[in-house]
Amino acid sequence: MNNVWKLCLGTPDPLSSLLALSGATLDPSRLSGGACPLAAARIETERVRDRFVLRIPLSAGERLYGLGLSFEKMRVDYAARHLRCDHYAGRDTGRTHAPVPFYVSDAGYGVFVDTAEVASFYMGGTVRTDALNPPPELNRGRDDNWSCNQRAEFVEVSHIRADERAARDELAAFERHGLKIDVLGLEPGWQSGSYPCTFEWDRARFADPAQFVRDMAGQGVRVNLWENMYVSRSARIYRDLLPYCGSHQVWGGAVPDFTLEAAREIVLRQHREDHIGVSGYKIDECDGYDQWLWPDHARFPSGASATAIRNVYGARLQRMFYDDFRARGKRTYGLVRASNAGAASLPFCLYNDCYSFGQYLTGMATAGFCGCLWVPEIRDASSAEEWVRRFQLGALSPMLMLNAWANGAKPWQYPEVESIIADTIRLRRALLPYLYTAFYRYHSEGIPPFRAPVMDDPTLTGREDASSGALDGTANPYELRAARDVTDQFLIGDALMAAPMLPGQTEREVVLPRGVWHDFYTGEALRGTVRYACPLERIPLFVKSGGIIPLLREDGTLEARCYGERGETTLYDDDGETFAFERGEYALIRLAFSRPPESAPQSDVEITAHNFETAYKRVTFVPVG
Repeated sequence: MNNVWKLCLGTPDPLSSLLALSGATLDPSRLSGGACPLAAARIETERVRDRFVLRIPLSAGERLYGLGLSFEKMRVDYAARHLRCDHYAGRDTGRTHAPVPFYVSDAGYGVFVDTAEVASFYMGGTVRTDALNPPPELNRGRDDNWSCNQRAEFVEVSHIRADERAARDELAAFERHGLKIDVLGLEPGWQSGSYPCTFEWDRARFADPAQFVRDMAGQGVRVNLWENMYVSRSARIYRDLLPYCGSHQVWGGAVPDFTLEAAREIVLRQHREDHIGVSGYKIDECDGYDQWLWPDHARFPSGASATAIRNVYGARLQRMFYDDFRARGKRTYGLVRASNAGAASLPFCLYNDCYSFGQYLTGMATAGFCGCLWVPEIRDASSAEEWVRRFQLGALSPMLMLNAWANGAKPWQYPEVESIIADTIRLRRALLPYLYTAFYRYHSEGIPPFRAPVMDDPTLTGREDASSGALDGTANPYELRAARDVTDQFLIGDALMAAPMLPGQTEREVVLPRGVWHDFYTGEALRGTVRYACPLERIPLFVKSGGIIPLLREDGTLEARCYGERGETTLYDDDGETFAFERGEYALIRLAFSRPPESAPQSDVEITAHNFETAYKRVTFVPVG
């Protein structure tokens, strides 16, 4: 008996894998006349837009091999759930040269897809909502065998046992070390179920969530909640949401189509009822990483393609939450792991799971070009020196975030540098009036608060004539291009530039934009490209000549640090909580100074209040250098 079966989907391609080999085709005499034994186990076909979809049954524990030459692993099931039979894809996956669309099973059969087009294989990692035997829904907060990969070879386990008492103890520990935090972020364990999510408080850990949030607010601490948007069957909104969800699950949870108003309203109604007083959200796992999200051929009730939904999922969620907070007259500031065009005006910071210091620093320079606020989160370090450098970079980003829920890291975990970490955090707090004004300019003028130097100086060369500031025409054009492509420095606001040290560095090269710049600490005047060294406790910072950097003192007064001979700037202030500024309720504080050659420095403060009483009334001017 021949044991070969053939199934045709649509019209055969004029060029298939076999036809490409001198016109070879499958010998009809080799085909079996009987029914395919796998058919009884539910082989399915489907047309989704321009794609044909073939579903082949897979038994629990079944091992699969093949899909082209591999330089990494023998098995292809579960461990690498989405494989593209494509030469290009192989460059990043270790699967190169022979992307053969054929795999075999240890159950005794093989599958060959005869197409010369790129074929995507999801090897047992995507689960349909209508699956007959779906994997069990697990709670990441309670089930030790939870994994992001369903039926996967590799297991990621996270033990989460924190509760309300642990959260309060965490705040108390920061206070004992003299550190003030503004936002307490609760990661997956606050929910009764996570991965997929219920969005409901775990009452065993938080008996009275509303009171807990109120208590935190009383201490000046806002509460931020972690979520991903894949809905658990045990969530009370699950049944209501199901008609507005896609054809595939993620971690056993339904995937809402948030392009639909009905889906948005169901989720937001539950959030308004259950999350009273919460200030914002950390929206995770929406970054389009299809190793664990839905496949390209998934269906969504809006009719939009699976890839389009995936590409805008993070941006759509930002808009959804922002609009809801705005409708209630409250501002929010949150985190998200995916964004896209059109989200630049939304108050969310982008983050991800990479942890390369160099990549984090490059992200600070490049984010301004795509309208993103990029946050290099702090999780761990291999040394005290690296720990300091990570805090220094984080302190000069849109949000200083310590994300140590998985390992319990604390700012003081390296006692020998605890004072440096504390000073770094205090510098961040001191810079808040300056940073807030930079965000105001982002809102009103579209100038990114964090951006690459070349954005302000398109002719950036690092080679200036010391007497006139004119470009040095003798510069090597390749060196000029390299200077324009500097990615390890970034501008902050209108007058400040940071050039953070990487772990292991004691000095570095700094390319200054045109004009005179000053060392933030000493006031020394600098031009062009400089070799800069500083001790561990300092961050290389430079101020444009004429710049004024206001620092907020602990007593609420401002110390206006002045660089150069004369300059002025305008600070912005409002209530920071509502949208009253749109009704004209804000204040502008003009600061000006001059240092005549043979007389005492002169300074001036001019406050223009628009129905708002600013706290920035006492200003001390400090000439630097």
